[in-house]
Amino acid sequence: MNSRGVVLFVTIWILAILIAFALGMGFRMSIDTRLTDYNVRLLKLLYLTKGAVARLGVELAKDESADCDSLNESWSNSEEFFKDVAFGNESFTINYIRKTENSEKIFYGAMDEQSRININRAPKEILLNLPSVTDEISDSILDWRDEDDIPHADGAESAYYLSLDFPYSCKNGPLQTAEELLLVKGVTPEIFNNIKDLITVYGDGKVNLNTADSRVMQALGLSEIVIQKILKYRAGDDGEEGTDDDNAFNNIANLTEALDLSAAEASEIGNLNSVFLLGSASSNFRVCVTAKTKNGKILKRTDAILFRSDKNNEIKSWYEY
Repeated sequence: MNSRGVVLFVTIWILAILIAFALGMGFRMSIDTRLTDYNVRLLKLLYLTKGAVARLGVELAKDESADCDSLNESWSNSEEFFKDVAFGNESFTINYIRKTENSEKIFYGAMDEQSRININRAPKEILLNLPSVTDEISDSILDWRDEDDIPHADGAESAYYLSLDFPYSCKNGPLQTAEELLLVKGVTPEIFNNIKDLITVYGDGKVNLNTADSRVMQALGLSEIVIQKILKYRAGDDGEEGTDDDNAFNNIANLTEALDLSAAEASEIGNLNSVFLLGSASSNFRVCVTAKTKNGKILKRTDAILFRSDKNNEIKSWYEY
């Protein structure tokens, strides 16, 4: 090969390398541009989510009945305020699924967190009513949340947990999240999944009978006849909860009068009320937000616990996924 051929060959290789480099840089810049756009959209969705939670707080502030919170109030079920609310090219929805004995219904709004049983306050007899909870588990929960190191009959204190392959100490204090139960002796992921929708760590321990579902009321120890009377009264004439004709209890005394309970049935309510396990209002609400872009390709989901007070709403928990 003569010198001209060598020069041409080298020139072609240099041009090929430069073209490949240029294409690579262009591809890299394209990826960076798309990543930047994606992150900008995610940031927009984050602030949209925060705005959605604030919007829910506005509806809570409108509620003037401090002694009563029920399923037909705007914070609990309003498609107008909480379904596919658009802001520019993004939108948000706040909703949750409410289970009944035979079906499921989507509510657009916040879930009353105090429609659940407070795992930090419930006595052993109620813990045992939760699905799959045994004497071992109930005693271990009591040991986990009490302040001493004396185990209950079937429970466990630090001596047990420190003997595990991956040791840790017993909490000896209230649970901060429901998921903390997975650290308690005997609680498997399967058992936790069976009870997670029935329990909470928020509130004063009183279950709001205006919003509790039948499974929670069963765990409280109420008989089926009392549960059905409560559900029928709450649902109103149309037999469907979360609608305008719903009825609500202003207090537990009002409940026993409205339901025309027998002496035995009234005693079920009275016994629970005597140990401060029943209520008619709430301060903690679970806000499940889905924010998305117009084409629905980018989603951001957030679960927050919002505490309502006379002064300012306070976010107790915030989880993004």
